[in-house]
Amino acid sequence: MARLKLEQRQKVWSYLDYKPSPEQLSAHETDSMHILVVGGIGAGKSAATAMELLPHTLKTRFMSKGLRKQYVDPLYWLVGPEYEDCRPEFVFLWDALQELELRLEQKLIKKVSFPDEGPCSLQLATGARIETRSGAKPAECMKGRGPQGIIYCEMGRVSKDLWDRGRARLSRSEEPGVPGWSWGSGVLEDSLPWFLEHFEIGQTPNEFGLDSIRMPSWSNRVTYPGGRDDPQIKYLEKTLEQAEFDERIAAKIAPPSDVVFPQFSHERHVGDYGFMKWMKDDRGKMAERPVALAIDPGYDPGAYAVLALQELNGVIRVFDEIYKKRTEVHEVIEEARERPWWNHVRHAVIDPFGGVQHQAMASQAEEWKRLGNIPVHAPSRAGLDILAGIRRFRTFLAPGQRRNPMIVFDSKCAKTLKEFRMYRRSPSREGRQLKVNPIDNNNHSIKALIYYVVATRGLAGIERASGVTSFEMVA
Repeated sequence: MARLKLEQRQKVWSYLDYKPSPEQLSAHETDSMHILVVGGIGAGKSAATAMELLPHTLKTRFMSKGLRKQYVDPLYWLVGPEYEDCRPEFVFLWDALQELELRLEQKLIKKVSFPDEGPCSLQLATGARIETRSGAKPAECMKGRGPQGIIYCEMGRVSKDLWDRGRARLSRSEEPGVPGWSWGSGVLEDSLPWFLEHFEIGQTPNEFGLDSIRMPSWSNRVTYPGGRDDPQIKYLEKTLEQAEFDERIAAKIAPPSDVVFPQFSHERHVGDYGFMKWMKDDRGKMAERPVALAIDPGYDPGAYAVLALQELNGVIRVFDEIYKKRTEVHEVIEEARERPWWNHVRHAVIDPFGGVQHQAMASQAEEWKRLGNIPVHAPSRAGLDILAGIRRFRTFLAPGQRRNPMIVFDSKCAKTLKEFRMYRRSPSREGRQLKVNPIDNNNHSIKALIYYVVATRGLAGIERASGVTSFEMVA
């Protein structure tokens, strides 16, 4: 069953005097199929969840699809790591329905099952049924007749397997032409890695139909009337560790201690940086804006990464990516040639260690020169090792005294953006991290960009591209 239009939900909320905060409203407003809400402690996640579901439970039965057409009552699941995790949302919904009965002077609740422990259920006069389910055993949790909507409670602690199974069930909606929908909420503290990853995925357009909303504690103006500047919030900010405040109060993902580039953040480095075909030259006339490629060939089981970028006032703008596994170089070049920016490519920079080796066959650089008909360069290997490259690249992510970073990314470069969270160091004693090589994985786009920066700027010095003086021509 498709989500009701916002106007329809607001009509029901008006009887209950529910006035969502701007953050709650952002979650209610999105028209995505799947909504993920990350909230700080006391932010009002449970209230928003119950109010999202409530209007849908008032819809009556519908005619099912398929050869055997019949009227079907709507079904909704509250799913949590255990049954107990679903109870706050269930109680919020139950209380709201009782309040609505008083306001409307109409019987809505037909039957309630609320044992001391285990599954709970609500049967409404409309025919709708709400059930709580435990996700401890994903296969068993998703058995039975498929729901029209799934509410995930404490979603950060449910398994990705459960989330994937839920999406599969919702895709087989009984209502003709209408997919099911889901709403999940949770806190960052103790959340599983897949949940954090999907929160970041939901911040940009994606193939999951997922939208993620951040709901900090101070968005609850009843508890914190001063909002972000409320004295209690300021007190917590002063007395909690920064990472603890970010995750528990600000609902903000703190970089893991072993991440290689903690300077990277979606807020500062990701935006709308699409391909720019034209620019004004020094004489004020319109001219084509050149494109450069940063290439890391990768070898099985690694990925072949190609980043398309342009520079504006010394800032590197990565606007497109080709990120393939188990792919031959000619297939990657063929795909690149189909992109709308290909005719603007002026040169490429490639991995100086893997991209220029011959080994009795044409090197990757030579193949790009032959099939792509573009000059290919590589940074000098002198003094270049992984730690030196990381230190140099950090100066572009962290602007120092500058207001803006020197490298930014378009939101559709999803595989590249994922690397900034997945590229990690091996566990080591505190204070030794900068001396320990990271795990050589989840870093294909990052290595391509490091080589580009070193090739165009060197390992130290000015940040604006200085031509090809730091290149080695390799093809």
